[in-house]
This record gives sequence, structure tokens and C-alpha cells, in this order.
Amino acid sequence: MGETVLKLFYKNASAKHNETALIYGDRRVSFHELDSKSNRLAHYLKKYGVRGNVIVPVILNQDDTAIMAMLGILKAGGAFSPIEPGTPLERISGILEDIQPIVIITCSNLYGQIPPEKKNICILLDKDASSIKEELTVRLPFLPIEKDLAYVIFTSGSTGNPKGVMVEHRQLFAYLNDVYGELNLNRCNSYAVLGSFAADAGYTAIFTALCYGKTLYIINLKNISRFELLVKQIKKHKIDCYKITPTLLAFLLKDTSAANILPRKRLIIGGEACPGNLMDLVLTKVPRKCEVFNHYGPTETTIGVSTFKISKDVEWSSKNIPIGKPLPNVNIHILDKDLNEVTGGEDGELYISGSLLARGYLNNPKMTKEKFIFVKMNGKVRRLYRTGDIVRLLGDGNIQFIGRSDGQIKIAGRRIELGDIENNISQCDMVRQCVVVIGENQLHSKCVIAYIEPQKKYDKHLFQQFLTNKIPAYLHPNLIFLIDKWPLTFNNKIDRKLLTKPERFNADDASYYSSNNQLSIESTLHQELLKIWKRLLQIDHITYHDHFFELGGNSLLLIRMSFEISNALDIDLVAEELFSAMTINELCRYIESKKNVIDSVEVTPTRIGEQGASKTQKKLFVQNLLNGDETFPRSNLTLEISGKMDFLRLESAFSKIIMENESLRTHFFLNSGNVFIKVSNDFKFKINRVKGKTNSIDEEIFTLTGPFDFTKDLLVRVYIIELKNSKKYLHMDLPHINSDGWSLNVMMQDLEEVYNQKPNGGKKYQFSDFQNINQSYMASNQYQVDKLFWENLYSNENESFKISSSRNIESLQSRKLSGVSIVIGISAEKMMALDQFAKKRKSTRFQILLVTYFIFLAKLNLSKKISIMIPVHNRRNKISEKIIGLITNAIIFKMDIDDELSIDDFLKSFEHEILKAIKHSRYPIEDLFEFWIKKGRKVNNLISSFFGYLNYKERYSFGDATMRLHVPLKNMENLPMSLAVFDNESSLTLRLSSNIGYFNYHNLNKLGKNYLNLLSALIEANSNQSLKDVLNMEPNSLNIK
Repeated sequence: MGETVLKLFYKNASAKHNETALIYGDRRVSFHELDSKSNRLAHYLKKYGVRGNVIVPVILNQDDTAIMAMLGILKAGGAFSPIEPGTPLERISGILEDIQPIVIITCSNLYGQIPPEKKNICILLDKDASSIKEELTVRLPFLPIEKDLAYVIFTSGSTGNPKGVMVEHRQLFAYLNDVYGELNLNRCNSYAVLGSFAADAGYTAIFTALCYGKTLYIINLKNISRFELLVKQIKKHKIDCYKITPTLLAFLLKDTSAANILPRKRLIIGGEACPGNLMDLVLTKVPRKCEVFNHYGPTETTIGVSTFKISKDVEWSSKNIPIGKPLPNVNIHILDKDLNEVTGGEDGELYISGSLLARGYLNNPKMTKEKFIFVKMNGKVRRLYRTGDIVRLLGDGNIQFIGRSDGQIKIAGRRIELGDIENNISQCDMVRQCVVVIGENQLHSKCVIAYIEPQKKYDKHLFQQFLTNKIPAYLHPNLIFLIDKWPLTFNNKIDRKLLTKPERFNADDASYYSSNNQLSIESTLHQELLKIWKRLLQIDHITYHDHFFELGGNSLLLIRMSFEISNALDIDLVAEELFSAMTINELCRYIESKKNVIDSVEVTPTRIGEQGASKTQKKLFVQNLLNGDETFPRSNLTLEISGKMDFLRLESAFSKIIMENESLRTHFFLNSGNVFIKVSNDFKFKINRVKGKTNSIDEEIFTLTGPFDFTKDLLVRVYIIELKNSKKYLHMDLPHINSDGWSLNVMMQDLEEVYNQKPNGGKKYQFSDFQNINQSYMASNQYQVDKLFWENLYSNENESFKISSSRNIESLQSRKLSGVSIVIGISAEKMMALDQFAKKRKSTRFQILLVTYFIFLAKLNLSKKISIMIPVHNRRNKISEKIIGLITNAIIFKMDIDDELSIDDFLKSFEHEILKAIKHSRYPIEDLFEFWIKKGRKVNNLISSFFGYLNYKERYSFGDATMRLHVPLKNMENLPMSLAVFDNESSLTLRLSSNIGYFNYHNLNKLGKNYLNLLSALIEANSNQSLKDVLNMEPNSLNIK
């Protein structure tokens, strides 16, 4: 039996038993732990029938769990096939159809990306963790043989379908043995992997570290929003070696502190042609002892086949660095079209032979025969791989890359077949004919250009959606031109050379989808925003027409973008405002118009009161004095504890957080009719340990919940509750006067850091800092603009916004705040449909769930005029982002439901109106209440319902223990109807609650199901249908009489 990578791993895992194998974020995994966990998974996989040459698809994020899964599959005898999360469903379906797997490895938050027909064969590593943990930790008694498959990588295919490259253990072992010796990697003890696990470029670092007993740092660049965080990670871990594409390296080197992200001993460049001028820059920044190598190789020849050492002593062309000389187990052949060797210095096509050639393409013997050929050379028949690369042998024996012989290129390390793009675009019924070529943009970077002869029904936005659903983002053309007449050669063929020069065509006719063009007129504001986008999105080339979400943006990056723009331009922008301006051009216009509005308002200076408490805090304090036995409103959080928790250490961590945050040590008192705040440094905190009498955490919480005395109590209570069934929960309880929902997020983040002894450092801002910021706002032009908006909106409003009920509510006053509630989860399938619908509309989960709530209330209330209270984040800069205190504001958003509109028009109207309201969401709701009351109206006629949206982490780690969110029932409610959404990315949970004077549990349970049915109906309906059709889909479904 020959050598395999598993033999190497076992040898070094035994020798390095307690040393660190993997580091991802704050998680460290020893070789012993990695070996044991992957052994358990291997045993588990054997029960599913995994053995030699069985391919197991892996759809996991780039983290330590994915490495464990890959290793476990190899130990079971199988071959792993990584699929990038976020790959379009149709493409995933095609890959799985090719593999025909008996099992798929993924996790709960990615389960929605699995085609429905394959969901029943999935192992969810988080959900199935308890079952896997029961397996043995000993190694399986056999090893795969050298001819067994190790992995299958799917690359772009010229037919429009991805092709799976099958690599065996013997090829992977031969590669590792060669590259480890050629690059003297024994000198490196720490490796980093920066790229996707679905491409083989990162396997140089992954398998070298695993098989030679080194430490592997997994750095997921998608999760790093600021350059300084990347610098911090690389400096902290003292990275010796990593492999990187020229495109990513060029982007990182644009930062002034770029030298700090370079490795200490080995920098390996690979994945695409390496520009000479980039290496000129690199050599001025790398550490003195760091050697730099260009490493070339197609996936079909196992990661890499040649190396070139780059140094100041070696000359090269300014265009491309040579790809070097072959590794020991590799033979290089430069042949002409008749498969004869070219003479020295002549261009020819590169063919490769030797021990690194892959087995071939999965289930594609025709393509395998075309690309892996047998040629008789010097009396001996050799198996050669035809690369399609045109190269030239230099005088010193190195090989120079010249270009491609076909329609294949590499951009940003991704192999792209032009035929793949062309074939997929041609399947669109809006396209008559399509040609895809490689060209250069105005920045002289390679880009993919698609020329389309459209059908009459061509629609730019529908076509863009077609691309999104059909092919991954990296295959989207950078430029698209619509063309009605093709340029022809003398023999009447399409002149493809002419099409590579986009400047010959009218740029106004172009559509901009992706990242490599720059054809807009620049202003200083454009340039400033472009810098921010590049920094946030970590993309080098961005146009002013690119859509933020299509470049990889998300809601968290949107929040950070609002912070950065606000700080850089001295203008208040909230993240929600940015939904109406998703390109740099649109954002520039929006910011300019906002400045004009603010500047046009005349301001009468007002004196800011010196009272310490805010208006909302004053109101809550007075309510507490008048009704001291009430326990509403409050902020609370409940989490289920798994694993062993050190409760003394947890108590100490809480004490430290209370000491660091003035809001948690705040008392309130009256003086001359005004409410003031007093911060106490003398406090006693203790976690209350409770032995539950039931198996219901909700019942235990109801029993424990009691009122606070705002004049003397420590305004935070923490419980550890152990139920009769031994389940343990952490319950945090705070009055609303000193906290809000976001404060609980901040507390949990700080608590996790302190408990794990990894405090983030930096200045801790207090609620008083927010008050200072808010006082400046109250004296600003923006306050007057916001005030004018809300007063105009409600100045002529005479109607009440009330929810009708079938129940007799005469007893409502006597019931006070008694409530009833239900908690329901949204299925993975429905979440997937929701996300796809939101993505199609360039919207968010929040907006779609909110608009469904409006329609739901309209149907329930038989009224077209609906008003909902919506809390808003109100943390608009870096200072307030991590402050604990009552900072959240709320808006009263009203809408007339016009059921004659089409669904599409109604949603557009809703999106327009909600964005308008959120632009002015800083205006204090207490000021709106005062305006309403001055008009002689009652506040309870203004508010009839509530919609809250809360984001939480999926899991908090406390040493060996973890905590996960539990959404509790609610037994207090002051409104007829409230809907709270709890979002932890991988799951959505809804809590519907009502004052008991309106609906009982039976009615509420039915209404919850009706809401979900209405959501499905909205998502699945034709966008041209009228809203009335959706409302009538389920006759009497909301009739609760």
C-alpha cells in the first residue's frame, strides 16, 4: 500500500498530540481534538455506506468544522466534494445530480440551500452533534489505498455545466511531497488559508499544515469588514506562510499598513497570471526573510505543477511573472497543434505529464478523453493533460505564460469558461444571440464582456435576476452590451477581436453588473464613497453603477457603511435609508439632496434641559411611582445552556460588566418636579440560582418576574434556572428604563469576551455620551426637518387606528397588562423562499415580514388604514453602537392598503413609504405623542399594534459551554396585537401576543397560522396579480368569531 495524506496526518497528529492544529476566530483545536472528532464523524459516515470512491458533498462555511468534515470523509474512505455556500440552487442541483450522493454534509443555517429532493440524505453537523458524539474516537482499522479518490472539485465547464475533477490520494500525496521540499516549507510553522474551500488553491496550506504537524489559521475574509482587523489577526498569530491570488493581494496592498499583512517566511502567489508590476511592489514590502514564489497549476494536475522564485536578483517582464520550472514529479511539454515539440523560444501549448495528473472528469468520459490524451513520445506512450495555456520556454529554463488557446481565463483565482457563461445566457428566452469575450476595462484589468442581441421582451432587471438564479456571481459578466448588428469579418463571421474593445460601442447602452469597469464621471463625493465601499466589501474594482448587495453586501455591512459615511461626511445616515440608494451614483444623489434639505431649514435655537433623564425615562419613572407593582415594560433575554458552565466565573464576568456600564448602576430620583439620574459605584450583584418546579422555562420565568424599584434597586437581575428535567437556562431581566433590545446584544457580546478572558479593549462609552450626542441633534437642522415630516404626516389625521375584536372587552381595564402569546417557527423551506423573494426584490427579511403584517392586520381588521409602532435601532455611530441604555426610538408607521394595486406596485409603494419614514426615524416618539395630545387626541388611538425585529447570534461560547436563544412566551401586553421576530440568520422565530381583552390563546394560535399562510401566498403569487386576489385566497381565514 502506497503513501497517503492520512498516513502523514496520523503520524504527525500522534507526535503533536496536544499542539494546536487549527485556529478559527477564538476557537483553537488541538491535533488530538481534530483527530478524535474526525474519527467520530468517520464512524458515523460508515453507517451511511461511505467507503472507497464514494463522493460526499460538503456545503459548509469556511471554518474549522469544514476541515473536520473533510478529514472525517477521508478517514471513512470517501472523497469530499466542497460546494461554496451561496451557489445558485440550480447549479447545486446539477452538481448533486452528477455526484448522485448517498449522504451530504451541511449544517442548519445552510440547509435551505439543499434541493428539496436531497434534504432527506443530509447530515446536519450541529443538529446531529449528539448522535455523532456517541461514536468511537478511535481510528478506523483501515486506510484508503493510493488509487482511491481524495476529493472532487467542480470547475467552470464550457457546456454551461460545471465539471468535476477527480483527484486521487496518490496525486495529492505526490504534490505535498514535492511542494514541501521545493519551497522549503519545513521552515514554516504557521499557515493561513484565505480563500474558498471549494477551490483547490487553499489546499497548499491546508494539507501542508495538517500533514506536517503545523498550525493552520482559517481567515474568512468575508467576515472581516475592516482592514485593521485582518492586520490584527495576521500579526497576532505570526503567520509564516499563505497562498493568495494576485487580485486579492493587489487589493490588500493598497492599504497604507499593507506590509503588516504579509507572511513572515513564505508568500505563495497562485490562481491566475501574476503581473510583474505587482511583484515590484511586493518586494518593497515583504519581510526580509520572506521568500516569494509564483506557483502555477490547473485543478486537473492537483493544485500546482511549477514554481518560480521571485527576487530582486531575477529579471522578468513587466507584464507577467514566469510560471517557473516543474516540480520533481512533473514533466512539462510545449507542443504545436500537431503535438510536436516546439523549438526553444517559440510559443506552443503547454501539456503536463507525471504523477500529479488527476483521474479525469466525473461521469464525463468524452471530456476526459479530449483533455487527458495519450501521446507516443520518444518511443514511450505518455498520458498528458492538455492545459490550453500558450507558453514559451525561456533561455534560463523557466516557462513564460503567454495566454489561452481557448475561451478559458482566470480572474481573481476563479477559472472561467466563456462557453459556460455563453451557454447559460443563451438559455434565457429574452436573448436571441449572445457572444462572451475577454476584454480590458479602462483600468486595464481583464473583464468578461457579454454582447447580447435581445428579443423584444428583453428586460434588464428580469435578465439580471435570471443570471442571479442561474450562475454564481463570479461568472456574471462585468459588462453587458445590447447590440442589434454584429460586426463581421470578411468571411461573414462575428468579429470577436473587435468585440474585445468595448470603447468602440456606446457606453450608454451598457448594463453594469459586476466589478471591473469604471465609466462614470467622478466627484469628490464619488471618490470618498468608493473608498468606503472598497474597504467594506474588500473588492478592488467597483463601478458607480454596481449594486451593493450584488457585490456581496449584507445588512451588517450596511450598518457599518452608515457609520463610516456619517463619520466621514459629518451627516447622519441610518442603514435603513441606504436601501433607497444602493449604488454609489444613487447614494451621491441622495446625500446631496439630504444636505440641501437640511441646509434650507431655518433653526430657532432651543435651550436643552439639564435634567439627567430622557423624556422616555421620565415617563417610565412616573409610571413606576404610580403603579409600583407593574412589571411592564422590560428587556429580557433567555438562553438555554449546554455543557459545563463555571457559574462563579460567570458571576464575576457579570459584575465586571455592571461596573463598566453606568446604565446598569443607575438609580432615578425626583427633585423639584424633575427626574434625575444617579450612578452608584457601590453595588452587590449575585446570580440567583433557582430550582424549577416544572419542566417549562416559561412558567418559571412568569413566577420569578417581579417589579423593580427605580429609586434603589440594582436594575439588572440574572437567574440560572434548572428545570425538573435538568435543563439549565440563563435568564436576564432588566427594566426598560435603563436598557433596550440592542443592549442585551451588547451585554452578551461583552459577557462572552470577559468570561473567555478575551476583552476587546478600547474606550467604553456610556449612556451620558449618547445623551450628549442626542442633545446636539435636538438643536440641529435635522431635528427640525424630522419634526416637520412627522407633524405634516399626522396634522390632518382624525381617524383612530384600532384593531377590532370579536370579544367583549368591557373587562379590559380590570385586566390591565395581562397578555397571551404564542411562539411559532418558520420552516427552513419557507425561510429559503422568503430569502429568495427578498433577494429578487432587493429587499430584506424585515421588510417582507413587515409588509405581510400590514396586509394581515388589514384583513383581520377589515380596514384599509393601518398603523404600527416599529422600534428603530437609533445607534448611528461607533460611539453609540456598544452603549447599554435606553437608546432605541420608535416610529408610528401608517399605511393605506390599496388592494386594487398589483402586488408588485403595492410592494414598491410600501418600500418607498417605509424608507421615507425611516429617514426621519431619529425624531423622538415622545415628541410625536405630545403633538398628538395637543391636537386633543388620545395616544391609544394612535397605536394599535407593534412590530419588532431582533437579531441575535446563533450561539454564544463560554469555555466548554454554549448558550442558544430561547424565545419565551409573554404574559404581559398592552396592545391588541404585537408581532416580534427573532432572527439568528439560521432560523426565524415569531412571537405573536395580544392583550387578553382582545384575543385568547385559541384565536391567537389560529391567527399565527394565518399570518404564515398569508406570507406564503404573497411570496408565491404572481407579481402582476392584484393584492385583492391574495387577500381573497383564503376566504374567512381570519374570521375568529
